[in-house]
Amino acid sequence: MPNIQQTRFFYQNTVDVLKTNIKGNLPWYRGEYNNAPAQVKDVNGQMSVAASADFSCFEVLNSNCADSDDSKNVIVVYDAFKFLTPQQAAEERIWTYATHQSELAKQYTSNRWNKIPSDDDKAVKYIQSHYFVSGVRGLIRDNAVSRLWWMGYIASRCHDYDLKKR
Repeated sequence: MPNIQQTRFFYQNTVDVLKTNIKGNLPWYRGEYNNAPAQVKDVNGQMSVAASADFSCFEVLNSNCADSDDSKNVIVVYDAFKFLTPQQAAEERIWTYATHQSELAKQYTSNRWNKIPSDDDKAVKYIQSHYFVSGVRGLIRDNAVSRLWWMGYIASRCHDYDLKKR
């Protein structure tokens, strides 16, 4: 029987509040101050899973914006979160927590996707794509962290493909 531990995530109302207040939190997203937006204080829950997410994996992610580094990043994130089921990995609240609350994931997200437009309205759309999850395409393609997990999950299902040899 696996050792059941807890993995953190945001409550849905926290995600909703953060989404509603993106424009007011633009200085935080742009790296103008380090403290998390006020809405994320003590507003997370726990989910029972067979293991615990190792957020220290973000220390070794390469965020120099080169797409060629994505395969290495996929291995790091998928290995750290491979205990998630697809249903759990489809949970927006996990990935929003990672991009907002885990300091290392937030740093990776801001470094890797540090192209926030100067126009505030365009910046809001950009942040919605990379810091949150919007639909299935957003989950698999756009969110800074979930996309890495999903690429790893999909590659792990191909029996003749070894992601670590790429």
